[in-house]
Amino acid sequence: MNLFFSKYKYINLFILGTVLLKSQDSFSLYSDKLKYDSNFSNFEYVNVNAPKGGEIILGANGTFDSLNQFTLGGISADDLYLIYDSLMIKSADELSSYYPLIAKDINISSDYKKILFEIRQNVKFSDDVNLTTRDIKFTFEILMTKGSPIYKAIFKDIKNIKIIDDYKIEFELLENSSRDLIGRIATTEILPSHFWENKKFDGEQSPIGTGAYKIKYLSRGNYIIFERRTDYWGANLPVNRGRFNFNRIKYDYYRDESVSFEAFKSLQYHFRLENMAKNWVNGYKNLSKNDFVIEEINHSIPQGIQGFFFNSRLEKFSDWRIRKAIALTFDFEWSNKFLFFEQYKRSNTIFANSDFGYKKFELPKGGGSIEIRDSLREAMKLFNEAGYILKDGKLISQKNGEPMRFELLLNSTGFVRVALPWKQNLKKLGIEMTIRNIDISQYIEKVKKFNFDMIVSSRGQELIVGGEQFGYWHSSLADINGSLNIIGIKDSEVDSAINEISRAENLEKLKIGVEKLDRAIIEKFYIIPHWHINRFRVAYWKKLHHSEVTPKYDLGFETWWFEENP
Repeated sequence: MNLFFSKYKYINLFILGTVLLKSQDSFSLYSDKLKYDSNFSNFEYVNVNAPKGGEIILGANGTFDSLNQFTLGGISADDLYLIYDSLMIKSADELSSYYPLIAKDINISSDYKKILFEIRQNVKFSDDVNLTTRDIKFTFEILMTKGSPIYKAIFKDIKNIKIIDDYKIEFELLENSSRDLIGRIATTEILPSHFWENKKFDGEQSPIGTGAYKIKYLSRGNYIIFERRTDYWGANLPVNRGRFNFNRIKYDYYRDESVSFEAFKSLQYHFRLENMAKNWVNGYKNLSKNDFVIEEINHSIPQGIQGFFFNSRLEKFSDWRIRKAIALTFDFEWSNKFLFFEQYKRSNTIFANSDFGYKKFELPKGGGSIEIRDSLREAMKLFNEAGYILKDGKLISQKNGEPMRFELLLNSTGFVRVALPWKQNLKKLGIEMTIRNIDISQYIEKVKKFNFDMIVSSRGQELIVGGEQFGYWHSSLADINGSLNIIGIKDSEVDSAINEISRAENLEKLKIGVEKLDRAIIEKFYIIPHWHINRFRVAYWKKLHHSEVTPKYDLGFETWWFEENP
């Protein structure tokens, strides 16, 4: 077996159907060992002596009008996960290891198709009601029936959920299910059935959970405050020691990014994760060293893919040659040098900064008007092959006489300066690109309904690739509003690779399937790849602190703390 169990209880062996199950408290997918044994006291990357207290204020961009992150309706508030717990928790310094939280034991069959969880009997929601297996079953059923289509895609291979008793529950999976589905079940936030059963499953309700925090105050669209529960049932578990150190966490919302940045520099909130190269290089120079820490923290987190996403449902973008030709006009090297201060690496895969993916693909390099000429010539050749000709300075389709034009839809001004030089390159080939920036709420509605030509989007990737790829790219989701297949991919090679990933029995076969998927997407230019970085760029007030040991696969902000003189 490829699954390594950290704790064996041989007296607890039993048969469900004809499949032998063993009981253990932790497990790792596709690995032969776990970093932490059954008797571990805490994760290595926490400070168990971190003082508790204080109110951390964080800046959030945009707005919110929903307190339910599980549905399509509205824009949900940031970090609502703080009020929930899951059956197990994933460590942040291992690829795919899971440790007990609500569950105290997990039993996994030898074929990975049956999973039995035994849960703790002292788990309480913030209203003091005990959690039972009824809440677990309710959670998965309501997510699959009333939640976002994303959940239906993620959990599609759950065949049956059976309550054994109040504290034991069995999941049965379909034969073609991917192994990582076990991890997704284990880390799903559990909802209170008694709270939701007689309420509409929407964002109007102020929800409760079993997590370390509860919602204390809020003003929709302006701020939300989470308060640490003094009666949190899981405070002393090994997985939670050194975590959740702030008494309160407040998110202040800023509709304008520049206003948000100025607010941080004026000491109106405590911590900022910077994603703008220009800000990082120039914006922090004059901050007082007595008040702020400016730091880069390296990580090994897969960066997935960010890029210009085509709407391939449109006839003008249905031909891969057209998509590639447009991609060839984007000059990353020029942008990286003159706009990004050479902070980034070009992404040549949808699995950037990862051991997974197709490693033999590389986009042509530019660097300016002279350097990109070869790419522009190749682009025009592809346009000609696809039935377009240059006539009176415009690229015209010989099929319908329509000029090639498209709109880049944005929800932030940050990408305008990236798009403007690209627009000039497109113009050289007779292509008109318009740039339209709209309010975030309008933007979300348009994307949900696929009402766009091209957008800037991204798809994060897991440490271990698995069932999430179905939700991102599978053809069955291309025409379902709200699905993550916003590109509208309907590609048999992509579907076949996704199926291969789901059937992978070991890490080697998984990597082969992922390579096929990556190649099918990246070589057909459904996305014009952007760039990535393998470090966090953070700025924060000096009284904020983090452990000297930082987790390899996360920022681990829930382990930070306040201290005046450490």
